[in-house]
Amino acid sequence: MDIVNIFNVLVIWAHLISATAWVGGSIFWLIVLTPSIKKISPNDKIEILKSISNEFKSVVDTSMFILLFTGAIMTFNRITPGHIGSLYVLILGIKILFVSYLFYLIRSRRSNYPTNQPISLKNRNDRKFMIITKKPNLIVIIGLIIYLISDILRSIHDASIHLNL
Repeated sequence: MDIVNIFNVLVIWAHLISATAWVGGSIFWLIVLTPSIKKISPNDKIEILKSISNEFKSVVDTSMFILLFTGAIMTFNRITPGHIGSLYVLILGIKILFVSYLFYLIRSRRSNYPTNQPISLKNRNDRKFMIITKKPNLIVIIGLIIYLISDILRSIHDASIHLNL
């Protein structure tokens, strides 16, 4: 294994760790922290959420930087050899759109946090839609979709390498 291969392994590892920290932290926030914080008095809740938000913000900001940096390197490494087809590029473009929207959601969420408004819709389907599209839920859903797209891209890349051998 030469130095380029070691570098590529470290880039992929950093990319995966950053994505896992961000998406895993978001899932923890949604499934564990949000229900737990509802049991705390309103006065303490604000201070606790501010403290946790500031800490998680640094994780997200670091993850975003690492993901952008490593993602650019991985994209360059996979596209430049010339054996990647148009399907890979199309799906990569879709992934980049999802990532861009996710970054937008994160930035817009920070400008109006907290967003714990009660849902008072009468129609059950409208309530379900509102719950799914609340920013914290949408962040987790889009993060998981990006993971799926990444696996699809990896499969296409691996298949293209095997075809060119």
